[in-house]
Amino acid sequence: MSLIERSSDNFLSQWWWTVDRISLALFLLIMLVGILLVATASGPVALRLHLPESYFASHQLMILPVAIAIMIGVSMLSPTWIRRLGIVFFLLAILLLILTLFKGEEAKGATRWIRLAGFSLQASEFAKPALAVVCGWLFSMQRHKPSFPGQLWATIAYGTTALLLILQPDFGMLMMVTGIWATQYFLNGLRISYILGGLVGIMVLVLIAYLSLSHVATRIDTFLNSEAGDRYQVERSLDAFAGGSWFGRGSGEGRVKEVLPDVHADFIFAVAGEEFGLIPSLGIISLYILVILRGLRYLRGDQDSFVVLASAAMLVSFTMQTLINLGSTMHILPTKGMTLPFISYGGSSLLAMSLNIGMYLGLTRRRPKFRSRGIGNRSRTGFD
Repeated sequence: MSLIERSSDNFLSQWWWTVDRISLALFLLIMLVGILLVATASGPVALRLHLPESYFASHQLMILPVAIAIMIGVSMLSPTWIRRLGIVFFLLAILLLILTLFKGEEAKGATRWIRLAGFSLQASEFAKPALAVVCGWLFSMQRHKPSFPGQLWATIAYGTTALLLILQPDFGMLMMVTGIWATQYFLNGLRISYILGGLVGIMVLVLIAYLSLSHVATRIDTFLNSEAGDRYQVERSLDAFAGGSWFGRGSGEGRVKEVLPDVHADFIFAVAGEEFGLIPSLGIISLYILVILRGLRYLRGDQDSFVVLASAAMLVSFTMQTLINLGSTMHILPTKGMTLPFISYGGSSLLAMSLNIGMYLGLTRRRPKFRSRGIGNRSRTGFD
């Protein structure tokens, strides 16, 4: 008897027949595209830094199996264990964010990285999925027990994370965690006055960042006015898309990777556009669209508030990061140092996104339904 036959009652079989296998396959396919693009894009970057040509590709290839193991391993957990894991990671992320302010490495006017045991780590990447789980659990707790101040504690968790990101400063990541918290607050029943107040708050925050931080002002001015600042990276990226035409110059034949410093990370999609062309690039975008649509379909009929709130926030995080990277690369949005999920080079980003998607796949697994005290599917809730 096969280990994954539908009739088998072993742990592996139960996981295989309950996880969203189509989404899992899409994520693995995006990872495969990522390692191929990193391999073709990173060679010239490594040589400019006087490193072996395969330095970045080999490092990404070493991290990839760990990332896949995290994604699949976490997807096998129950919602209760995912909730516990999220709380642990949230506390660790907050601690690391505090340590980053004092022991972190400064670059381009911000302190976002901390070196631990020889590895550079961006703690804010891991704060995103952890915050989604913690706030989703707190919001849902108040739904089931109105006397519990879940909204207040969720706001405190978000506010603590946001304050530490402002102190770095990292307004791109601040926007991400704000999107996570706002999505859950909205799904939990947000008043229209709060929405308007939040929009005003975001506008004020952007204005403060524009007036007080030179690199933020430069990015916004450059986006709005080509004469206001250095648009070298954006212009080279656009040239790459134009040069790639419909089917590209061919694998390894691109030129943008020879002139852009961050081409293996923030601007890796420009390499895809130049070497493989418009049609394959649209195919990559289609993979992300399929993931998002699949996620919306899975969440539409779920009755468990914790599952819906946490999973929706993780899907929003994945979507926002994708849109910000693609928008920056194609000059639809101001440039922001944010990786393309599962494709760009970056250990912290790859591992954190694998954790995010592992939790998402674990929460959206189809499990037998039980009617218990009106809560719905008790086997999928974070309260058992």
